[in-house]
Order: sequence, then structure tokens, then C-alpha cells
Amino acid sequence: TLGLSSGVLAFFQHVGAPALYGVSALVVPPLARWAVNQVCGAPEPHTTAKLMIVARLIVALVVPCVSVLLLNQDCFALWLRVWEPCADDGRFDISTTLEITGQQVTIPVTSQGEVCSPQYQPDGRCPRAVVGTVGHLL
Repeated sequence: TLGLSSGVLAFFQHVGAPALYGVSALVVPPLARWAVNQVCGAPEPHTTAKLMIVARLIVALVVPCVSVLLLNQDCFALWLRVWEPCADDGRFDISTTLEITGQQVTIPVTSQGEVCSPQYQPDGRCPRAVVGTVGHLL
């Protein structure tokens, strides 16, 4: 949980979509008008509308999609880079030793790399995670 309480995590889970709407409805329009006035020197309604459409597309779809791609466990799981247990070398190097026909055999169960540095797997889980997560925002 990165040191965050369950209440904080639940708060972020339920505030994501309203926050994106707030940015799109309350921040983008005045910022677009200001940017067009600064660049063009006068109000340009058509340019302002086009800029607002692009900004809303970025806020509503591009940022959430990129966030899911980078952070979701089924995609690139970059959140593991800031997870404290992954900072401890060898914490997840777990193996067991069995005696089979008089010989000691060590069997690896998991490794630090498997837990803390997962590789992208092209098995369809990442696209499903993106659609499943971003779909709630639409």
C-alpha cells in the first residue's frame, strides 16, 4: 500500500473519475481561453474549442491509459520500484530443500526478480486491465 492507509486508497479509488471531470470542466476551458489569448493576442473561439477538445481527450483518456499501462500489475508494474519490500535485496529469494532418494535437492519457489521486476507478458491481461480500468471513466 506504499504506506497509505486503506481509507486513503479507497478515497483515491472513488475520486478519480470526479477529479478528471473537474479538471476537464473547470480547469481546461479557462486555461484554453487564456492560452489562445496569449498566443493569438485576441479571443479565437474556434481555436479555443479545438484546444479544449485536445486537452479533454488527453485528460480523459490519454493520461489514464498511460497510467494504467505503466502502473498496473498486469502491464509494466512500475509501482514496484517504490514498494519498500522490493528495496531489500533477496527478500523474495525463497527456496525449499527436499530430500529425494537420499539426496538434498533445492527447489527455488520464487525470486526477487520474479516479484519485483516482472516482465510484460503478451497474454492479453494488460489490454483487459486498461479497458477494465479506463472503462469506468467513460
